[in-house]
Amino acid sequence: MVNPLAANLVMLGGFFIGIATYVGMTFVARKQSEERDRAFSFFLMGMGAYSLFYGLFESTTWPFPGGYSILFGDTYAILGFLAIASGFTILKKGNMEFIGIFAFFAGLYALMSGIAGYQLNLTRSPLDMFGMYLGAGGAGILLLPLVFTRNRIIAILVIIALVASGVLALITGLPAIKEHIDSYLAVILPNMIVG
Repeated sequence: MVNPLAANLVMLGGFFIGIATYVGMTFVARKQSEERDRAFSFFLMGMGAYSLFYGLFESTTWPFPGGYSILFGDTYAILGFLAIASGFTILKKGNMEFIGIFAFFAGLYALMSGIAGYQLNLTRSPLDMFGMYLGAGGAGILLLPLVFTRNRIIAILVIIALVASGVLALITGLPAIKEHIDSYLAVILPNMIVG
């Protein structure tokens, strides 16, 4: 059995902070750059491919109870697909309005997933998990008015939501690396050898 959740949380933290940086440069500082757009599009597509792969893995084959697979896998897969679509749209200099619509509904899904995960107490730190999903969901919801209006205040709110969510993902994911290695060595590996 493989548990990629710690790695996924660390990647998610970097992913959200990277997006927040781009939003800050593009919508707050208003420093538009074709080179930056191109680099960011590849960042989005690469991180999106990672997220989509692991999201689908966690949704379909991860051997944990279904609630965890839904909470972590489904939202990660949706994020991955959204990131790939966004990266491709930016690379092709397309209109981001439809991506904003998709981000709005993905944000609603993340928000409702966070509420459900908190109410069902699905993690060791339900409040941190809820905060992470609240930030991610809020950023997704706010991306819709941002792409239509390019308003700096909305951009700052998106940045705050993404950075908060990214920091919570890192706070959760970094300590979990050792925990997951320990549990693998203590429980899973001996059972594989005996079995």
